[in-house]
Amino acid sequence: MRRPRAAIPAVVLALAIAGGASVGPRDAELGRLAADGPVTLVSDRPGVALLQADRIKPGDRVSGMVSLRNDGDHSGTLALAVTGLRDRPGANGGLLSRVLRLRVEDLSGVTAPLETVIDSASTFALGRLAGRETRGYRVTAIFPDTGRPPGPLAGDNLQQGSSVEVGLEWQLSAVQAPASPPVATPVPAAPAPPGGPPAATATGPARPVLIRLRISPQRVLKPRGLAVQAECEVRCRLRFTARLDTAPRGGKRRRTLQGKQVLIGERRWRTLRAGREQRVFLKLRPKARRRLKRQLHRRGRAGITVQAHMRSAAGNRSARRRIVMRTYKRGERRAGPRS
Repeated sequence: MRRPRAAIPAVVLALAIAGGASVGPRDAELGRLAADGPVTLVSDRPGVALLQADRIKPGDRVSGMVSLRNDGDHSGTLALAVTGLRDRPGANGGLLSRVLRLRVEDLSGVTAPLETVIDSASTFALGRLAGRETRGYRVTAIFPDTGRPPGPLAGDNLQQGSSVEVGLEWQLSAVQAPASPPVATPVPAAPAPPGGPPAATATGPARPVLIRLRISPQRVLKPRGLAVQAECEVRCRLRFTARLDTAPRGGKRRRTLQGKQVLIGERRWRTLRAGREQRVFLKLRPKARRRLKRQLHRRGRAGITVQAHMRSAAGNRSARRRIVMRTYKRGERRAGPRS
């Protein structure tokens, strides 16, 4: 019979970024990453464990981010080698590496996500990395939940108390130029059928989200500011701007009340850690508060649009969210909000 999840003994997972042939419990130095020819590789996480988890259970997952840059002038072939596997079975004899899955995601969307069981993982081919290009990756260890085990010494219960260590070695090799480039033969495009839809054009991969912005309903004028929740998928820097509008009813066109210098400290950059939602309080300038208060007294409604500007090693993004403030007549809160 499967024990409750809270009673599962600790399972420790440590996947460190390896820079050489020696892989062990100690953190490796990323300055010794494998390179070939005129290509070099650096990382923003030197000597830091990429993934580390404690008491991981079936159904859990743990992720880590890393940003890699090609400091050379030539393109290179990027790969992630899984080396130095060290299994420590638990009391029931199960090996965690046979069930734990490793997933590698390219945050730029250039290559598709790759996933496999750690025990059978060898090398992930991650495509080309151009000279001076920076690319971010998310590496995730997944402990699948296979359901209720048939007995106390079967299924997920076998992995109780087990642990695994594995090294992730990022490798960048120079791309060998072909001796004679092949001559491409032009192929005429097929004519579109009359009256049919236009031919689809090839587009690049979708841009990753990288940033999420959330604004809960709140009373803005009382604390003289606005609280927002921001989250970055990678370590990033954020600054915020805002604009005020009239927020009319019935789908009418909005009129801008103030489009610039709405917030105090709009040029200030804030640093956010990867994968963690953070509350940010944005103070309104006195002029913006006066315009907002005047609009609420006249029309009972006003809109605030907040835009977050993000900078990170995986790229620059922006996110925008808008809320509508309203005033209420006596007894209207109990009756429900107006449309």
